Amino acid sequence: MTTHDTSSAGFHMADFSSFLSYLSDAVTAAWPDRFATRYRKVKVLLMSWDRDDLGVEPEARKLEAVFRGLYHYDTEYWKIPSRRSAVELSRKVADLVDEHGQEGNLLILYYAGHARPSEQPGGSPVWAANRGRDSPTVQSSILHSFLGEVDCDVLLLHDCFHQVQENKGAFVGQGVVETLAAAGGAEPAPTEANDHHSFTASLVQELAHAAHTADWLSVVELHRRILNRMHAWTATLSFRDDAYSVVQVDRRTGQPMFEQPRRRTPVHSFLSRKPKTIVLTPLPHQVQEQSDNESLLLLNPPTPQSQTTPTMGPAILVTCRLRDQRVDTEKWRQWLLGAPEEAKGIQISALFPGFGAVLILELPLAVWDLLPPSPAISFIAYTTGSNHISEFRRALLGSDADDSSSDTAEYESDGDDGFGPGKHHKKTGRRRMRSGREADETTTQYRSSLWPDFFENNRASDDSAEHTPYCLTLAEMQGDEKMSKAARVIRAFVQEADEPSSRYISDEIQEFCAPASFEALSCDPEGDPDLVAILDEPRSNGTHPGAHGMKFLTRGQLYEALVSRAVPQLIDTESKDGNSSERRLIYTTNLDPATTLALAAAAPERHALPLRDFVYKHLSFQSDMDVRLHSSGVQGFSLSFHLPFFAWRQDSHPFTDRRRGGGHNGPLRGSRNISFLNKSGERIQTCIHEAQVSCLIVGVDNRHWTAYGVFDTYHDGGESRHDVRSYQTTQGGAAMDPLTCGRHMADSSVADAREYFLRAMESCVREVKEEWENTGRQVMRALKHQVSLGTGFSLTMHDRTNRAQK
Repeated sequence: MTTHDTSSAGFHMADFSSFLSYLSDAVTAAWPDRFATRYRKVKVLLMSWDRDDLGVEPEARKLEAVFRGLYHYDTEYWKIPSRRSAVELSRKVADLVDEHGQEGNLLILYYAGHARPSEQPGGSPVWAANRGRDSPTVQSSILHSFLGEVDCDVLLLHDCFHQVQENKGAFVGQGVVETLAAAGGAEPAPTEANDHHSFTASLVQELAHAAHTADWLSVVELHRRILNRMHAWTATLSFRDDAYSVVQVDRRTGQPMFEQPRRRTPVHSFLSRKPKTIVLTPLPHQVQEQSDNESLLLLNPPTPQSQTTPTMGPAILVTCRLRDQRVDTEKWRQWLLGAPEEAKGIQISALFPGFGAVLILELPLAVWDLLPPSPAISFIAYTTGSNHISEFRRALLGSDADDSSSDTAEYESDGDDGFGPGKHHKKTGRRRMRSGREADETTTQYRSSLWPDFFENNRASDDSAEHTPYCLTLAEMQGDEKMSKAARVIRAFVQEADEPSSRYISDEIQEFCAPASFEALSCDPEGDPDLVAILDEPRSNGTHPGAHGMKFLTRGQLYEALVSRAVPQLIDTESKDGNSSERRLIYTTNLDPATTLALAAAAPERHALPLRDFVYKHLSFQSDMDVRLHSSGVQGFSLSFHLPFFAWRQDSHPFTDRRRGGGHNGPLRGSRNISFLNKSGERIQTCIHEAQVSCLIVGVDNRHWTAYGVFDTYHDGGESRHDVRSYQTTQGGAAMDPLTCGRHMADSSVADAREYFLRAMESCVREVKEEWENTGRQVMRALKHQVSLGTGFSLTMHDRTNRAQK
């Protein structure tokens, strides 16, 4: 594995709330209701080979004795035959599922022996009887084929190498399916005869200990205990393999030599879709005849090594990437207060700005085991103690280290800031996130004005991220050869919408943009003469663009203009009130897949998320007004409105929308022929068309912002006064502002973001209101005319409606 693997760097969760939802699912699954987890019946099948060369049977028999004698489970020890292995294993598992696969039961399948990686990429391991080249083998995936639709819970215990697979699509039953294996990745099979550090030996000790000290033991807790035990080994003295057992010594130093058992990391896999861990509890005792071997079985108490291991260790260090840099401290504090006692060890160790926010978290192993998979969350390492960064900083910088005001110190926790339990320091000058009375005063200050004061200041940044096409950069970093560049850009554009709760956003945009390609965006005015957009931005000399500063662009020209400079340069000159200002206007009509690709690819990071929601609401024909003020993280704001309407048009050849969308093969915007309302003898066709006007403003402060305007004009067939070409015709050399529906001059547009937003909304509301009034009045006139025809109106109306629909 390369140390420079950045394949997951482009994946982000939408925001902190999405991360908390993921965390809540894992906590709920890790610590379920302890009084609703008993099973009616538990069946345990322990398997090894009849030609096994590891000597696993003695330890497997001990495990069987624990399940039968202490947990009172129904157990069976079965050896996989060397002949017709796959057939016999299939028959055995099938019979077991038929007999015990009902809801309310638990099925435990244990295997000890050799395992080899599959020759197929991503395939399940291959079980082997021995080390020989001609050893009998069987595919472990046989178990999955029979367990995919069972309604009982299933626990798979593998004392061997096991490649973790989380193909939840293959497990569609009602039960929980979990796997606990001795080793994952490329580690060798750990099972050896008489190995006190083996996976099975650890299982025996921990299950036996839990049976006498607790009423229940979850599989994720069992994973934690076994991980502690298998890593808490000490070096053992090495002897020569002869009849006299001579101690081996180093010839150079004369010191005794020690053997060190291999470090093994047991792995947990949550296979089913049901978010709940299996809980093992002893069943009511039933008197059974025991053999002499079972009655004389002695179990070793927990070793001193495991007793010295931290109770809740090890923990898991992970990183989580969020697109929205806001981390709500109060929301995090409230979440911790409502979490189970066992989850109080969850901590946010660090928070960094990046292409979004980067969280470094410490999670209990149980939470990590059951955390829903997400490419935005990455494993870092196991940890067995608290964060020592403070001690390291003091040792490096001396006693004044705590007085430093580095950026990273801003996010350090002292235990009362909502980031998790931490140590209190008597002497500290480090900046921390506001909490308590200071936070309340700050909140009160901001709430006194809905528009924060700092948006009134010049906060324009020279950060390179503000000048970088965000989604295009992510697409180039991912470099998936199976997907086109356009598909990768759109995937990056909607990636946070891949969560189940917001999947509809991703589906809507991806289906609409499927035909788009960068070949269609080649900047060739002669090959693509269709002008689809207007770009209005300040000139380099600081003067506001007039009639000749407004650019009329094709799709390719729009892409080239945006991607070459994602955010325009700041103006050095100052306005009359002494504050520099800059605004950019992007206007397009009849938003199509290629234009959407151009906007998505060129959008800087600050614009990506608001623009994605804006595009979705426009495509889905929604009415909406949204105001978002980001006062933490990447500070800024977004203002938007969406005004849908129905346009009444009469023409001998009515125009319809040629775009495809809405999750079907029909047009994006619907058109309804209502010619049955026409007067008798009229040959002109009457239609009502769906249309929408949408506007979005994204800014860093009140005088540095970008406005997007998207208007539907298809129903006028290129003759609308809102078409791009219509704004090329000026009156007296003055250009009109398209985002205000041409009601205001472009060179008189205000620099204040809120004032411009209200001006644009006022103009668009008036325009949409006129369309609604025209449609309503025309429909009423037609209905009055039909009513005046007499009592035959209802029948005539019904017949004409049927004919029109046909």
